[in-house]
Amino acid sequence: MSQETEVHIIIDRLLREADWAIEDKAQVSTEEATADGRADYLLKDSRTRPLAVLEAKRFSIDPYSVEGQARAYAESLPVHFVILSNRHDHYFWDYADGDARPILGMPTQADLERRANLKLYRKSGCHSRGASDNEKELDARMPPVLDKAFRGER
Repeated sequence: MSQETEVHIIIDRLLREADWAIEDKAQVSTEEATADGRADYLLKDSRTRPLAVLEAKRFSIDPYSVEGQARAYAESLPVHFVILSNRHDHYFWDYADGDARPILGMPTQADLERRANLKLYRKSGCHSRGASDNEKELDARMPPVLDKAFRGER
């Protein structure tokens, strides 16, 4: 078995553990064509819209080292989120909002949808310096630490 095949088997397992139905192409596409090559995985929301690119690398490759490649794929598809993994080390990256950061597991579809919705909410102008009480309540209900992958839960 090649190292690439082994990595994909492990990433598939990690996605299943995060409640992704990897056989369902409405949730997860593999080898998704982009303008700059092929993204290993494209994770989709509950309406089948692209949410995140997941770039899987061999264990011997630091996944953070391919962030430029993954960003090109994400911009081409277009999605805001990138997950970089080599089966042991995982990074989550909202490339429009800072640098990639380590996470302890794969985010669920609901985690990514919450993040996308919060991003859209903030981008729509509802989020401003004079935050309304409703906005503060939304932020309080959806802090990033609630995401299972970012807390290290499975």
